[in-house]
Amino acid sequence: MNATEARQMDTTIEQIKSRYNLNGDQIEAITTTNSPVQIIAGSGAGKTLVLILRALYLLMTGSVRPKGMQTVRFSVLRRARDSP
Repeated sequence: MNATEARQMDTTIEQIKSRYNLNGDQIEAITTTNSPVQIIAGSGAGKTLVLILRALYLLMTGSVRPKGMQTVRFSVLRRARDSP
């Protein structure tokens, strides 16, 4: 990525941050490129949005090819009577 592309990416990240009201931890999860990321958070915390934006970021920066990406999201649903 050249300097112009890097500036454009910084601008894009700032636009995404302000549009979706992301916090520092979410931005870090989105922009980390050196390792897999596991996102654990409570209900309504924005985990799915972060995963989508991370996939977009990795593709836009060329950090990963589409065929080299795997994204997994799952939920553990519990009924009230199953909770401790």
